[in-house]
Amino acid sequence: MSRSAKASGLLRPRQPDGVPDQRDYVPREEAMRLLGVKRPTLYTYVSRGWIRSLPLNEGRKHVFSREDIERMHTRSMARAGAAARAEGAMRYGEPVITTRITEITPEGPRYRNRLALDLAREGSSFESVAVLLWTGAWPDEQLRWLADQPDFHPDDLVKAVGSGKAFDEVLKFLACTVLALGVRSGSAAELQRGDTLDSARKILQVMTGVLGILSPRRRYTPVRPGESIAMSVARALGIPPTEETCYAINAMMVLCADYELTPANFTARVVASSGSDLHACVAAGLCAHAGSQTGQICDKLEELLLDNTSRQSLGRRLETVRKFGVKVYGFNHPLYPKGDPRAYWMIELAKKLKPKSRAGQNAIWFLDRVQEDCHMYPGLPAGLMALAIALELPRRSAPAIWGIARTAGQIAHVMEQRNAGFVLRPRARFVAS
Repeated sequence: MSRSAKASGLLRPRQPDGVPDQRDYVPREEAMRLLGVKRPTLYTYVSRGWIRSLPLNEGRKHVFSREDIERMHTRSMARAGAAARAEGAMRYGEPVITTRITEITPEGPRYRNRLALDLAREGSSFESVAVLLWTGAWPDEQLRWLADQPDFHPDDLVKAVGSGKAFDEVLKFLACTVLALGVRSGSAAELQRGDTLDSARKILQVMTGVLGILSPRRRYTPVRPGESIAMSVARALGIPPTEETCYAINAMMVLCADYELTPANFTARVVASSGSDLHACVAAGLCAHAGSQTGQICDKLEELLLDNTSRQSLGRRLETVRKFGVKVYGFNHPLYPKGDPRAYWMIELAKKLKPKSRAGQNAIWFLDRVQEDCHMYPGLPAGLMALAIALELPRRSAPAIWGIARTAGQIAHVMEQRNAGFVLRPRARFVAS
């Protein structure tokens, strides 16, 4: 045997019948080292059939399957230190699911290899981006969906929940609406009918109509035939659907459409893996998105920017942040600690819109000062609030638009998880109390 073969620890044993050629095996000492066990434990693994062993050159020495050793090593790591690593991977850590939908890059998210910022700048319709996320195919023209959503009016839901609560908890209200729509349309048979894409489109159209509860009219506003989603959003919220307005709203929705494994997307995937229908998956994802660390960040930032209407009061808030490091919601996201490229772009677009109200002008001033003076860099909620204030949208519009747009991504993750065909069921690491 050559010295190089001994040095590498890689041996080529005699191959008996039924054993594939070119399989890698290691000697006993190397197997013990890789596994971190002693000789009796190694032979226990062999006797139980967990590690294959072959005689070497007709002699008494045996070699052991490298593949089986690596498998045993992985199991051992899972029971010990790897358990902690897996737990850490759930906290902005290592990837835990394979996806072909969205990649997070320094330039912002890429949808199916298309940069979201490029799609927003070019004015690509939200409908086209949704179809790209769902199917992986880019439409040849700007899509506008048919306005054939079911005869569904959630006005009774508004009365049942209570109008004030519906406005304050708009994301949860959207979840209730989606569930009610599923019951109304018989969503349990969605997979058997093969109309997932059709159901997805109707969900987004109905959710868009729900935005009417935030407008002064306080009522459901159905999408009209031939309207883009952006135009329907503007009309539902009670603002003129001008070209400039629709471009800004469409950009907001395109930039919010997906963001890899957010809590909402992961929740939707878990529910999908259990075999639930599309409406249940979307409603669960919306509820996750409504948490204080996600969708509610917009609410808190809105209160900060609009309840402190004067520049003096915002200046006092800024001084508090500067002196004591008080956290401002919507800044320094762990994945973009120096600021989200989407937020910077939306803030610049808000400046170009030249807010007419004093509150809007002061909000833009605050977003600039908090970055320069306090080194707090904007995340997506800050960009959304800048545009919502510049467009003079009703309160709670930013988180509602965010939730509707993100539903497109949730649906894409539901479809991908269904195709994966396995149940998402992580194991817990039990610690005795």
